[in-house]
Amino acid sequence: MNRGDIYAYSGLGRARFVAIVSNDGFNAITGHPLVVKVSDRPDLSESPYVVALSPADPIAGHLESYSAVRVRRDRLARERVGQLAASTMRRLDDALALLFDHEA
Repeated sequence: MNRGDIYAYSGLGRARFVAIVSNDGFNAITGHPLVVKVSDRPDLSESPYVVALSPADPIAGHLESYSAVRVRRDRLARERVGQLAASTMRRLDDALALLFDHEA
């Protein structure tokens, strides 16, 4: 489990996929990463707290930075779906920094 990985998930309402946002060391030590939802809501659009996934990403949708939550490893699929593109990860970092009022 690495930062930026996308996994299928069961348990966060409508969310079928999540993206890992916690760092690799934390993930390795705890086995319970911090994730954000990948939303497929058609009414969602990009905003300072919502990051649209691009064609370079493995799935379509939007990342909801405000949905950050720690999950148990056994709620994630065994295999990752893919990894966020570097440009998407930078935009997500900006959204998380804004959310937590921290300069990136």
